Amino acid sequence: MYQVKPYKPRIRFIGNDGTVVEYACWEDFLDNMNYWYLHSHVVTKFNDSRDPITIDWYFEDLRKKLPRRIQYMVRDEFGAVFSRDEVLEAIASRNRAKRYTKHLWIYNKYDFIYRKTPVPYTGKRKSHRGSFYKRPKTAQEKRWGYIDTEFIRGRRRPHMLPDSWEDVPRSDTRVRKSWKKYRRTQYK
Repeated sequence: MYQVKPYKPRIRFIGNDGTVVEYACWEDFLDNMNYWYLHSHVVTKFNDSRDPITIDWYFEDLRKKLPRRIQYMVRDEFGAVFSRDEVLEAIASRNRAKRYTKHLWIYNKYDFIYRKTPVPYTGKRKSHRGSFYKRPKTAQEKRWGYIDTEFIRGRRRPHMLPDSWEDVPRSDTRVRKSWKKYRRTQYK
């Protein structure tokens, strides 16, 4: 059985100064465009008096005595014109999907198949080298220990638990030498 791929029309980015840039497909166009540039330059019709960009530019250019700025239209190869809102919504939804799938850990936290794929956010971070001090999380246990003293084992009493002020560094400042380094033979 044959599988026919859907046809993706080419997209043309046409400027009112005569420049035409052609993209292979809609996704290619969205990858190469900036949201804010399109927001301030894309129009449905050149020099449309009802378009807010045209009106703002017209009076600003008159006031500053600037030459006419370039406006752009987005069309496919069959002549259909895309409005500014359609293009901006497509870019926003594409960026939203990228952001939520790549960067926000909460969306990736449960995105795995049980015993089939690795569980995200369970390993050591590559860029994190650790810290010099340990940070024991015993504050809550100490609080509960002062409230209910009957059912606590002797070593878990509040005054026996460490806290971050009594912490010992992870590595001793004195260099410890291992006996394995000074063996007669390093092989077994």
